[in-house]
Amino acid sequence: MTDLTTTDSDASRGGQQRAHPGPDFDPMLPTGAVPPRGGIDPLSPDFHDPNYDPEEWERLPRRTTFGFRLGVIALILLLGGAFLYSRANAWLDSQID
Repeated sequence: MTDLTTTDSDASRGGQQRAHPGPDFDPMLPTGAVPPRGGIDPLSPDFHDPNYDPEEWERLPRRTTFGFRLGVIALILLLGGAFLYSRANAWLDSQID
């Protein structure tokens, strides 16, 4: 089965027929993928890709521990708070003078 629906002959090319893709033809779709009605939407739950296999995917372990990530976030918050405190203190000193 082909996705090509109409043909066109051109006398200047010696009567060769040239195929035109149909309205639902999308060159980015894998062969055998069926677009849903009303257009092509790869994010639709009705979209079927015959090359996708959910069993191929595996969850990889994290590279860092939860404690390390929590410590980095706490350090960023602490440094941000110290910076804001020093700026507020400097502003307040300049207002008092």
